[in-house]
Amino acid sequence: MKLTKNGILRIYQRSFTDNAYRVKCNFNCSYCISNNMKVKQISFNKYHFQQTKLIWDNLSKLDDQILAQVNFHGEFLVDKWGRKCAFYINKIPNVKVFEILTNNSVSPKTYLNEMDIKKSVFLCSFHPDSITLEKYINHCIQIKEAGGTVFSGLVFRPQIIKNIRKIHLLLKKNHIPLILQPFHTFGFKYYGKQYPQDYTEKERQLLKKYINYEEYHHYAVDLQKTIGLDCYAGVDSIQLFLDGTVRRCFTGNIGSPSKKKVGIKNLINTKFGLKINDFLRNNIIRNLIAKIEMRYHNDTSIFDLLSGRVRLAEKPYPCHTYSCFSNTLFMHLNEFRKKYPFPEYLIDNYELLTIKDF
Repeated sequence: MKLTKNGILRIYQRSFTDNAYRVKCNFNCSYCISNNMKVKQISFNKYHFQQTKLIWDNLSKLDDQILAQVNFHGEFLVDKWGRKCAFYINKIPNVKVFEILTNNSVSPKTYLNEMDIKKSVFLCSFHPDSITLEKYINHCIQIKEAGGTVFSGLVFRPQIIKNIRKIHLLLKKNHIPLILQPFHTFGFKYYGKQYPQDYTEKERQLLKKYINYEEYHHYAVDLQKTIGLDCYAGVDSIQLFLDGTVRRCFTGNIGSPSKKKVGIKNLINTKFGLKINDFLRNNIIRNLIAKIEMRYHNDTSIFDLLSGRVRLAEKPYPCHTYSCFSNTLFMHLNEFRKKYPFPEYLIDNYELLTIKDF
């Protein structure tokens, strides 16, 4: 059985649908969205692993080749059961590509023998306030020498701009590509500013100098609206959560949005919703919305897809959010895919995001 028309399914494995919890993290970054939104950190347990095993054992029976990305919104490598969940997915036979997001603080020597490294891509975020560049690069080299693919990520905060050249040159010397990520402060302010809206013109020009392709700046920096644009999310790309819930992206139901009730959370993705962003910074209000959403939002289960009760769309269909809140998910827009075909070894086209030269 195939879920997709072309036989290639991109699955973003997330943790919890309401964003009230995340796996624990060993860093405490001041600019982290989860920290500022006071998302509760928890340790995964045997139940989370059993759920993961049940879901992915069934996904292993598909004829689709799966490109999987695991992001539990913390540091899964320091969590016993989070690690077991991720590496179980890694060894599923029809998972062709396995991507993980990590802060790269854990020595690769402690986990490389637990996974199939040859099909693994490491998206290693660099947080200079919490780890030295020397240690970070050393861990990247160990992964590369074992046969893994490594991309380094750095949040483009004004406070780090003066060090970007040095960081890039040291990474480049060791053949480690660097991705600059626009700073997003949805739901909080950083030193009194809201990003990316409050980037200065000089900062915007620097970012354009480092990463030179216009769509990236339109959608990830200028937050150009995506609503109504045809997208492959819900066609060959899904978000999967630990409880088995599947969504088109962070908020969208699988299927045509015109035939589904709009959940309360989807309201905040409209133009009106962007204006009440400050209001939603209140954690009590955010949790209340999450509870209401869970009660009345008719989510689809992965087993609805696997049984054939619900089907993925065969063609790209209109985005339901006012503006895509991700640095990479806008890459599934039809216009983007036509212009920039995806590499076979990546779930998203990270090669476009890397710094070339200064």
